[in-house]
Amino acid sequence: MDNSGTGPNVVDFRTTTTTTITRNGTSSGSFINYRYFKSVPGILKFFELLVGIICITTATPVVLNETYFLLIVAYLAIIITTLWIIVIFFRIESKVAVRPSWPALELFFTIGACLLYSFAMVVQFSAFSNVYFIHYNPKPRSIAAAVFGLINSILYGAGSYFAFMTWRAFNNTLVQSNARSPTF
Repeated sequence: MDNSGTGPNVVDFRTTTTTTITRNGTSSGSFINYRYFKSVPGILKFFELLVGIICITTATPVVLNETYFLLIVAYLAIIITTLWIIVIFFRIESKVAVRPSWPALELFFTIGACLLYSFAMVVQFSAFSNVYFIHYNPKPRSIAAAVFGLINSILYGAGSYFAFMTWRAFNNTLVQSNARSPTF
């Protein structure tokens, strides 16, 4: 087993792009990162987005106040995942002047989303476990929303694993490059 943290599913956030400007002003550089979305973490991002949208559609209309927690978690996760997809797809991480640790940001987000979806799923299941409605039964839709919350929690947990592997590989590379060049 490869313990270096490198492999086909580890994302390299330190990409460089070579751009050639021609006389007519056109550029010939790759500004779109389509290869990431062919990897397991990229495919997981799309499934997280899709299951989040399904979770929102099954949780509405809101009948009990506990469902709002699941909706807030799902909306926040969808917005941040969409922003993350845009950042990776257009290689914005290499164009930003302030360079945060992108692998650490992704790791913290996916762990937080996994935990929040887990809590929201438990709240949703417990809210509809003993509720009886006379004229309208929203229980199947609400239970389905909780199940999709569980599925998304698992997806974000898998994304956390891949984000951790990327973060570890990124930090190992930084430690090795700092060890080679002494600072005075």
